Amino acid sequence: MFLTALLLAGLIALLTAYFVTLKSRYDYFRLRGIPGPSPLFFFGHYRTIWSAKFYSRLLQSWTQQYGPIYGLYEGTRPLYVVSDVDFLQEVFIKQFSCFHSHRFSFLLRMSDARPLISADVRRWRQQRHVINPTFSPVKLKLMTPEILGPDDPNQFLPERHATERHPLAYLAFGAGPRACIGMRFALMEMKMCLAHLLRNYTVLPGEHLEEGFKLHEIFVIQPDAIYIKLEKRC
Repeated sequence: MFLTALLLAGLIALLTAYFVTLKSRYDYFRLRGIPGPSPLFFFGHYRTIWSAKFYSRLLQSWTQQYGPIYGLYEGTRPLYVVSDVDFLQEVFIKQFSCFHSHRFSFLLRMSDARPLISADVRRWRQQRHVINPTFSPVKLKLMTPEILGPDDPNQFLPERHATERHPLAYLAFGAGPRACIGMRFALMEMKMCLAHLLRNYTVLPGEHLEEGFKLHEIFVIQPDAIYIKLEKRC
């Protein structure tokens, strides 16, 4: 009887300590003066986000409500949501030495595989040192002569470098030293594809093209379909 009561008391004490610890974790942003929506106990904001039809619009509404930097909880793990491009530049580039590692999943921890995107600092530097020269502008130009045209690459054309968008306003490939290693190659492929397409066809709106697209959100935000018509050039 005494042993049962002792075990029960120990279990209650452990559960109490566990719930107190969980509650204290949800004070992370409040103690630092970071705004954000109220989390659900144990789930944080994970359940709210993944039950939303379009989680990007939910994040956008929270950004409008709480500002360009606010806090969310993935379970009990605190996460910052940032849409301030100057702050992103500070993290990804200027203070990269303080934010050099990427978080990777529990499954990757159990595997010997360490892809470049989730490698730790030492392994990432080794991989980057080996792979980086392959994707340099000089090596990419050697792959095909079509990349050198139609304009002379040695001629200065100001409009070639004109841009109005902040360089960190669109992070399709990441930013800073840990940006995607194949970014230049991917952009080159897309530009060549568009060049060949527009050289031979005129792109016109399709019969079913609508102003609003039905979007799918998994890892990236993409439309379900885009209806266009290609007209052969004479």
